[in-house]
Amino acid sequence: MKRVLKWSAGAILLALILAFLAGFIAYWRSTNDCDHKVAPNNPIKAIVHCEYGSPDVLKLEDIEKPVPNDNQLLVKVRAASVNPLDLTIRGPWLIRPVLGLRKPKDTRLGVDYAGIVEAVGKDVTNFKPGDEVFGGKNGALAEYICVLFSPAKKF
Repeated sequence: MKRVLKWSAGAILLALILAFLAGFIAYWRSTNDCDHKVAPNNPIKAIVHCEYGSPDVLKLEDIEKPVPNDNQLLVKVRAASVNPLDLTIRGPWLIRPVLGLRKPKDTRLGVDYAGIVEAVGKDVTNFKPGDEVFGGKNGALAEYICVLFSPAKKF
C-alpha cells in the first residue's frame, strides 16, 4: 500500500511540475502581431490594443485593408458599437488562456457593426456591392472588415 501511495504522489507531483512548465512556456511565448509592425500598402484606420490594461492602451492605428476571400464580403463599416465582449482589454486572468496569457492574441476590438458591402467574393451570390448589412465580427472598430458569407444567415 505504501508503494502505491508513493508512486501516486510521485505521478501527481510530476504532472503538477509539467503543467507549471507548460503554463510558464505558454505565458512567455504568447505574443501578438504588434511586435512585427510593417507599414501597410493599403492602409485603413482601426482601434487596436497590444496589451492588457485600462482603456488608455487603445490606439488608433493604420492597418492593412482586408481583401475578401471567395466566400467573404468586404464591408465599409458605417457604425460599430462597444459592448461587454470588448472588456477583454482588461484581460481578466480567468479567460487569458483563451485570449492570450501575456498579450491579447487578437488585437482588434469591436464586434457589432453596420455598413455597406463594398466587394464580394466569387462564391457570394446573395449580396452585391451597395447592399446594407449588419452583424457581428471581431475587429469591427475599423473602417473595413471582411465578413464570412453564409447563405443560411440571410434574412
